[in-house]
Amino acid sequence: MNYIPFYLAVSQSIGSPQANQLHNKLNLSMEHPYLLELIRAHHIEDIPVYLNRIKGISVHAEPYDHQAQKEIDRAFSKAINTPRLTYANNVLFEIIDDEVFINHTVNVDPYFYTKIIQCLNTRRGDYSHMVERYLEILMQNKNYHFFREIKNTLELVEGGKYKLDEKNEILYSLFSDIKVAEFNYVWRPVANVAIWELQNQNSTESQFLKGANFEEQFDFELSNTKMKTAIHFFDIMIRESIYQKAEWHMWLFYYHRFVEVLIANIPDNYYDQDDHEPTLNHKLIHDIIENMLDWLDVGVELKINNLSIDICRCIGKCIYEITSSDILSDKVKVRPLDRLLKKYFDYGWNPEAEFQMLELEKTLLMPSDKLKWGDQEENVEKYKHATNLAWRNFDKIPYSAYGGNIAYNKFHPTLLDQINQI
Repeated sequence: MNYIPFYLAVSQSIGSPQANQLHNKLNLSMEHPYLLELIRAHHIEDIPVYLNRIKGISVHAEPYDHQAQKEIDRAFSKAINTPRLTYANNVLFEIIDDEVFINHTVNVDPYFYTKIIQCLNTRRGDYSHMVERYLEILMQNKNYHFFREIKNTLELVEGGKYKLDEKNEILYSLFSDIKVAEFNYVWRPVANVAIWELQNQNSTESQFLKGANFEEQFDFELSNTKMKTAIHFFDIMIRESIYQKAEWHMWLFYYHRFVEVLIANIPDNYYDQDDHEPTLNHKLIHDIIENMLDWLDVGVELKINNLSIDICRCIGKCIYEITSSDILSDKVKVRPLDRLLKKYFDYGWNPEAEFQMLELEKTLLMPSDKLKWGDQEENVEKYKHATNLAWRNFDKIPYSAYGGNIAYNKFHPTLLDQINQI
């Protein structure tokens, strides 16, 4: 099929009928590989330059402030004062940000977008819908490159976080500057696709996770599920957020939603009273709790408390969801509480962890907002029962033998009594 050479068409004039007709024709004709090739050849290097140039320019003035709007328009025109940057603006806005183009190119070539995404660390322009759709398509299609990058990153441990290798271009573009993730709501599409998959009880993944957990037998298959990938994605994102001192909680509370759908996905007949993780659903719930407790350790190590409050709140919500369940055995309910108590008492030895220790204390006393709103007495009693059972079975000797552990001395009897009076 013969087309007007793309660069010549666009360079005639911005918004010219020829340029618009060309990209529309390519989009409608499903000639996206050809369109990708042309943009790579003539514009892809200019688009990051354009995006960096317009940073700091206000998006719009206050209503009816015409003078301020004129100044913004002048600043914008000055910033893109060359034909190449003007063309870059047009290509980004008219073509790349077009939903048809996104839908047909992301899974084919996800790396086409990475240099663009890396520049989207301000509110200017607001291409968050493009980034969200980009990640939604990667998740829906279990894109090989995206899933591989997550697995590779999990192997690059550096202190309390994962090393962001520039070779893993997708994750590097999202997290090397955490504001990119924050301003483009990257958690939403990744989490929602994983949730939708489990809510569809007939989906292959839902059925797979209902199966028995045979230790390492299903590790490879489990690592390729959308839910496991979403759990890893959040783990990488939150650790990076702590290191970069992000002010926003990055919607880590999606972990609570994950626990809800994983519990709902447990079959009624799974029961094995002697097993902590009788199904793969249980295994993923355990991974979620462990990740959050590890995040607290990262904050302690770096002496950064920016996300500790929200992490503790999410831990509480997840544990309360677990203890309120009718389908989970006492053994399963006690396990996260045992891990929480151990972490709380470990912090009792460490003066630098006082902030996290006190937040976990609040979590034990008020694990969920449902208690503030007057949750069903039955669920409150289930939480108290599980907490007392966890304490009764807890290995107390390491904390009682030497004395001086602030948290341990406070928990029994004072804190436990307060929990029993909820």
